[in-house]
Amino acid sequence: MALATEFEAAGGHAADAPLSRTPKEAWEGTLDTMVGASPETFKRIKPVVECWAGVIVHLGEVGLGHKMKLVNIATLCIGMATFGRSKDQAERKPICVPRDVPHESPMFRTCAANP
Repeated sequence: MALATEFEAAGGHAADAPLSRTPKEAWEGTLDTMVGASPETFKRIKPVVECWAGVIVHLGEVGLGHKMKLVNIATLCIGMATFGRSKDQAERKPICVPRDVPHESPMFRTCAANP
C-alpha cells in the first residue's frame, strides 16, 4: 500500500490483480482475477486484463485484490486440513455400512464383515 501511495503521488496509477486458476486457463486466456484499483484506473486497465482473464472482479481500492487472494488461500487450506483430519479419523474407525448400500470408499467396511 505504501508503494502504491508513493507511486500515485508521483502521478502513476497503481493496481493489483492476483490470478486464480491453472496453467490451462492461462493458455486459454480465461484466468480469474481480483482487481484492486481506483474506478478510473480499473476502467483504463480493464481492456488489457480482458486479454487474459475470463472472470474479472473489481473489489475496490489498491490492495483489495491481494487481500481477497489471501482469503481464498486461507479458505482452501482450512478445507484441505479439515478433509485430511476427517479422512484420518474415518480410516482409524471406519463407518459400518450395510452390504446393500453401494459405496466406493475404502474408508467404509460392510456390517457383515465387521458387525
